[in-house]
Formats: sequence, structure tokens, C-alpha cells
Amino acid sequence: MLFIPLVLIWYVVKWIREKKWIILFSTSLVSLGAFALILNYAMQGEGEFEFLKPFIEEHIICGVPQALNNSLDLPADGNSIQGLLYYIFHNPLHFVRLSLQKLGAFFGITRSYYSPIHNLAIRLFFYPLYAFALVGLFGRRKRNTEIAIFLFFGIVLLALSVTLTCDDWLNRFIMPVLPYIILLATAGITFFIALIEKRRSKNTT
Repeated sequence: MLFIPLVLIWYVVKWIREKKWIILFSTSLVSLGAFALILNYAMQGEGEFEFLKPFIEEHIICGVPQALNNSLDLPADGNSIQGLLYYIFHNPLHFVRLSLQKLGAFFGITRSYYSPIHNLAIRLFFYPLYAFALVGLFGRRKRNTEIAIFLFFGIVLLALSVTLTCDDWLNRFIMPVLPYIILLATAGITFFIALIEKRRSKNTT
């Protein structure tokens, strides 16, 4: 499912560069409308899951409530896009605080119930990857711009879905974007190697 919006983003960037505004506007309008209808239908489906429950009980990790917040301004029916937007716009500070905590859990990956060695191994593996991925994103060559945008939005879309729900207790939500992070990190490492080789060649001449 993640591939569909990424393809649309790819074409949006392409149409902006080619200045195909009519195609861009019409396709974007139809895609957003279809996405809203599908999402609203899914949110109103039968079942016990309440989309505002992770916010009311402040779930950072799915199924693990932190506190029951009774001071929130909530709609009568939260199982809809309108209900979710109502919560966000009427409780912006609460939403931002929870979102940052969820993103911290999503990208931080460490857990309080992991052993110190486990958390250390996670930091040693993932955190350098993040640093190199940022270099790969911002230190890229122009010819790789489209690829970098594709990979970046792949990470952003899944991270956004976590802010609107919750993070998984064993970090499985990070796995779909891990290849994107590794590819960007590879570009960052390549950038550093090229920079070192360039400086070395200057020093030898």
C-alpha cells in the first residue's frame, strides 16, 4: 500500500518540473478525493477499534496506555476523518506532544524493556545509518534528486501513519522503511568517500 502514494508523489514531482499544471491539479484532486473516501470508509467499518483511543489513553506503544486524558475536546464520533481532524485542531498541543513521542519511539527504536546491551546494539547500528542517510539526502548530486525524494517520502509517509496511530512494541513498523534508510545512508557514505578521495588527490598534487 505504501508503494501507491509513493508513485503518485514521484509523478507529482515530475509534473511540477515539466510544468504540467492541469494534469497535476486534476490527478491530485482525484487521488486525494479517492484516498479520503477509502480512509473514511475504513475508519467507519465494523469493529471495536476506536481511532481516537490511542490519543485519549496516550498510547505511544500500541496497546500500552499511559494515562486517561479526560480533558480533551473530542467529537461525538471519532471514527471518521472529520472526527480525527476535529481532535487535531481542537487539541493541537496534545497531538503534537504525542506525535513527537511516537516519532521518538519509532526512530529511536530503543525500549525500556530491552536489555542495555540490546539498546546499545540498536544505537550502534541505526544511529550512524540515520546520520549517513541525512548526508545522502542533502549531500546528493542533482541527478539523484528524484530518487532521494522517493526514498525520503517513503520514510515520511510511514512515520506519519505512526503519529496518527501508535508505534509497535517490537519495532516492526520501522522495517518497511529500513531499506530506504539504508539506500540513503549508502549515498551518504559514497558522498563521504568521494569527498575524502577529492581532498587526498588535492594533497598529493
